[in-house]
Amino acid sequence: MDWWKLTPIIISVLAMFISAINFLYNYSRNKKNLDIELINYYNIPYSGTFVRINLINKSLNNITITKMCVNKYEVIRNKKIFFKYDTRLNSLDFDVFPIKLESYEAKELLLYFPELHFVKSTDITKDLYQIYSSRGKVKSKLVNKCKGENYTYLL
Repeated sequence: MDWWKLTPIIISVLAMFISAINFLYNYSRNKKNLDIELINYYNIPYSGTFVRINLINKSLNNITITKMCVNKYEVIRNKKIFFKYDTRLNSLDFDVFPIKLESYEAKELLLYFPELHFVKSTDITKDLYQIYSSRGKVKSKLVNKCKGENYTYLL
């Protein structure tokens, strides 16, 4: 048997395996991989909830966040909220959408949900977070790693 006739077949099979491994590696790096990490949340009586989160892009490609919801409650899109505490008028600045995340980048956000209230710290693990992005919708349930606090004001 002539082994030199099998050489092109062996090279072709090796090239096919290398191409398959390269494809799987690139697919895993480029697929949508967005994580949400809850830092803390602040219940404001009769007003809503402030949520501080980290958005982590674990993908090679950029992603743009266009909207965020907790259950059916959407985040407020105003850049500044005014509220009264005692006789002073205070303002609080928020991150506005769209938010662009570069590859392997994380951003800390302060968001305000006007109709959302967490009764206990265990309630947050039951809530479904939905993030609408340029690469599709991401749904996840968060594990509570923080202790929610009740505030009558936040500054």
